[in-house]
Amino acid sequence: MGIKNRGFIAVVLGICWLILAGETLAAEFSAQVVTIYQGQESRGKVYVKGSRIRQEFPSGSGVKTVIYNADTKIAWMLRPERKMYLEMPLGEEMPRDLMQMSAEKAGMNPLGSETVNGYDTDKYETVFRENGGEQKHYVWIAKKLGMIIKINSLDQSFSREYREIKEGGIPDALFLPPPGYQKMGLP
Repeated sequence: MGIKNRGFIAVVLGICWLILAGETLAAEFSAQVVTIYQGQESRGKVYVKGSRIRQEFPSGSGVKTVIYNADTKIAWMLRPERKMYLEMPLGEEMPRDLMQMSAEKAGMNPLGSETVNGYDTDKYETVFRENGGEQKHYVWIAKKLGMIIKINSLDQSFSREYREIKEGGIPDALFLPPPGYQKMGLP
């Protein structure tokens, strides 16, 4: 899989991460993100503050950054090498769906509790149904953070885990395009 495809997958997974996060997103933390997709590992960084998430992940041209804000219904993709950003609407339904995805819609089946990276978690088996297909995963939701900190596909083709979680101290400026960046038009 090419670097460009991994970046796209990271964006999609960011949205999925929000979907599975549940109804309460009051957490504030940063973490290292370790993603393994079809045997290839990539590492990035995530910052979470309430309903805002910033993901930084490697790409062919450096580091790609995507910022999601469910309150404003906007996502930004930053292009640091060009000092530009692309603004994308999340859509009228998406922020509501991202913040209020029900366990029933995600097909979440509780499997008990486990400790992951020092956090007490609830473990679930999930089944996402889309376009006539199913995707099954195990997810671990940290009780204290109200967020997924680990996800594994049952077929072992994908896993993602938040490691080195540091709570608090996330500046609001991280969730906006940096000063001096120019807005790009949609292609």
